[in-house]
Amino acid sequence: MNKSPAYQHYPDKAMAGTQHLSADAFKAYWLMIWWMWLHAKDRCSIPNEPEAWMIAMQVDIETAKRVMTEIQNPYMPCLVLKGNKLINNGLRKEAEKQRHWHDKSRAGGVTSGKVRRDKALQLKGGSTTLDICYEPNHEPNTNSPSPSPSPSPSPSPKATIQIPVVLDTPQFKTVWESWIAYRNQSKKKMTPTTRQMQLKKLAEWGHDGAIASLENSIRQGWTGLFEPPNVIRIPARKETQSNVSDYAGV
Repeated sequence: MNKSPAYQHYPDKAMAGTQHLSADAFKAYWLMIWWMWLHAKDRCSIPNEPEAWMIAMQVDIETAKRVMTEIQNPYMPCLVLKGNKLINNGLRKEAEKQRHWHDKSRAGGVTSGKVRRDKALQLKGGSTTLDICYEPNHEPNTNSPSPSPSPSPSPSPKATIQIPVVLDTPQFKTVWESWIAYRNQSKKKMTPTTRQMQLKKLAEWGHDGAIASLENSIRQGWTGLFEPPNVIRIPARKETQSNVSDYAGV
């Protein structure tokens, strides 16, 4: 576990146990406490040796021995002697608390990560990590018939657009293709049914009238077709059994 450089400090408790110390002993005691937290493996102890005290207290060895007699006053010792170590109970509890918090946070992070992975798998159509089962030495059953491939859907036949005879000229076809391109650029694409209906209407206005209507709509920026003036209408053919095939693709 990475060591935290900080810990919770309660001034009232700290003062209650150290008010009897002189200024030198008070300073030496807290320097020794901070050394424990930063350098001791258990974060709460120091070797019960003057050479270690002087390093933690940042004083010479004689001063360390002198102030330690105050710190470890038999009637009110600040540290607990255990084996060859002097232990601060406050730091011991704080270290245990931070270790517990770290383990709990780590477990929570593992659980949270698993939940996120399971959710991502479910969104992709897979199973959760709890559903994954590995069977060692599992051999596939070669006796079971392999599933037959599903037939691919056959493409739908493309609708055929029939240009009426009266409009079936290179000149009209050029303007008609321009009209289709114009509609596509205007994001007003026409379905085959719409195209066939427009051709039927244009045929009623005659060859020249149809061209005039298409060119005028393109020029004006219109998306509809309008009958030009002075048009001699051509009566629409009566749809009998013989000509009904003209619109079979609609």
